Amino acid sequence: QPSKVSRQSKQYLQLVYYKPLLNLQESNPQLFGRVEELQHVRKLRREILMMKKYFTSCRLALDAKLLLQLKERQHFVETSDMYSLNDLCETESGSLLDELTNIHVRYAQHIKLDCATCQGKGFICELCEDSDVLFPFDVSVHVCSKCSTVYHRDCFPTGKESCPKCQRISQRTV
Repeated sequence: QPSKVSRQSKQYLQLVYYKPLLNLQESNPQLFGRVEELQHVRKLRREILMMKKYFTSCRLALDAKLLLQLKERQHFVETSDMYSLNDLCETESGSLLDELTNIHVRYAQHIKLDCATCQGKGFICELCEDSDVLFPFDVSVHVCSKCSTVYHRDCFPTGKESCPKCQRISQRTV
């Protein structure tokens, strides 16, 4: 519900409304566990950041200016932690989640279906050697925290810290 504020406060809020000044992970990490929409927005933002790596080296994506589809939300392709007041208001209304979902679908379609260059940067699970091409933003994958190799979640042993690639690398250095 609206409440009265001073003219100076109103001007300040209008000035910073679209600026990403709030680091929610730093200021209140429990918020993501309590607000489901915010958790989904953070997940999509993290996946979009992973997709950015494909777009920065893809001529077709650069020509199509895919990263500019986020318009005034360019901070979404720089970090997944910073939010503006506008982002939070639109998260509450549901419009941000819808917008990010649509952009995520378009980005994934480019990487997985439309672009041979981006498809070529996918991974094959070396544990099962299935011919499915995996990407780090897929739902059912495990990404090694050390070398960023991608495996099917079901193939990667639970509780195992290092992947086969990391083991090979460590054996070579010994």
